[in-house]
Amino acid sequence: MVFFKKCRYLYIFRHALLDLEDHHSISNLGSLRWHLCLCLLLAWILVILFVSRGIKSTGKVAYFTATFPYVMLTVLVVRGVTLPGASEGIRFFLMPDWKQLANPDVSTDQHILLSAIR
Repeated sequence: MVFFKKCRYLYIFRHALLDLEDHHSISNLGSLRWHLCLCLLLAWILVILFVSRGIKSTGKVAYFTATFPYVMLTVLVVRGVTLPGASEGIRFFLMPDWKQLANPDVSTDQHILLSAIR
C-alpha cells in the first residue's frame, strides 16, 4: 500500500499499534497485542470496582468522566498556544490557502484517505 507510506498516521496506526501487515486477512489475523489486552483488562477492572461500590460511587465517577476531558482539553490548548510558532499555525488554520483546492493532488489524497478509513 503506497498510500500508507505517504500518510504517516495511518501507517503508524496499522503497523505500530495494530502490527498489521499487507498480507493480513480474515484467515490470517496475526498475533495478540498484549498491551492492548492489558489496557482493556484494566478498564474492565475499574468499571467492575466502581459499579460494585454502588450508585454513589458511580455518580462520582460520572462527574469525573464528564469534566476531566474538558480540563485536559483546556490544558492542551493552553500548552499548544504557548509553544513557539503557535501564532503561525493558528493563522494557517484560520486563513486557508484556497489555491490549494485547485491542486488535483489534494482531492486525490482526500479520496484515498476517506476510502482507506471506510
